[in-house]
Amino acid sequence: PGHLILMAVLQGLFGLAFVVNRRGHYTWAAHITVVAGAVGPWSSWAIEGGLASPAALTLAYTVLPVWLCGALLTARVTGALAAVQLAGLVTLGLAYPAEVPVTWPSLLIFVMIGSVLSIVVNVVHARDLAQIDRQKLEISQSEGLLREQSVRDPLTGLFNRRFLEKTMASVLRRAGRDQTPVGVIMLDVDHFKRVNDTRGHAAGDALRRALGAWLRSGVREADVPCRYGGEEFALILPGASLEATLHRAERLRVEAPLLSAEQGGRPLDPITVSAGVAVFPQHGQTPGALLGAADAALYRAKRAGRDRGMLAGHDALEFDAAD
Repeated sequence: PGHLILMAVLQGLFGLAFVVNRRGHYTWAAHITVVAGAVGPWSSWAIEGGLASPAALTLAYTVLPVWLCGALLTARVTGALAAVQLAGLVTLGLAYPAEVPVTWPSLLIFVMIGSVLSIVVNVVHARDLAQIDRQKLEISQSEGLLREQSVRDPLTGLFNRRFLEKTMASVLRRAGRDQTPVGVIMLDVDHFKRVNDTRGHAAGDALRRALGAWLRSGVREADVPCRYGGEEFALILPGASLEATLHRAERLRVEAPLLSAEQGGRPLDPITVSAGVAVFPQHGQTPGALLGAADAALYRAKRAGRDRGMLAGHDALEFDAAD
């Protein structure tokens, strides 16, 4: 009867470990399994009440939970369990007379060798897992960097044109569903070619980088600042009304001459920008139409003399901060 009860208890512990493991608590499941494996041989011996054969053979299984622990838990826990098992066997061996038919040295050596091997395997396995985790982290970081590089302009740090066109489609869908406006500002640096001609292409790149940092510093979290191409930039402003978009464009135009940029330790000359503004849904209901309307307004501003802004759909309408 005692062994039947023990078997039922052990089956219950293993069943509990299985349920706990299925629920995602892997460490708890491993501990329960190891405890069940360690309790089994000692409980079997206690039920028999002595070391007479074949009950003594059950003590050979004291190494099995150590092996199991080495596979499921840490080397520290495995070492602690091995020490407990060895201490129990040594105590048991000293407590019984030598005529008992158990080869204690062989049993202890067997347990010691099994315990050492379990700890060594555990350490090697843990190092392998740590290396795999590091490699996974490196791969994940590399993938994240590649994704970031695929949507960012490397010179300015702004989003690139491909990301702009892809994102704008979802922004307009959301705006159409929620009945909210979307502002678009196209900016172009006036007489940018002069910078390249007088100071070289390195100066032009330095100016673009400064423009990118300037635009990134002045946007809301929902805004999408992009390098549209060359020295032309775009700002997508979800939720911005016509008035708010006009005000933002004028503020950018006024602040542009204050931009600080240098190349080779020498400051670059102040710049001016021209702007074109369009707003969804008044000036277009698709990304292409809206960007085209803002771009056309920008070129009207440049033809009208630069350092000014134009609103889409108005042949000669300029705006300032008071509009």
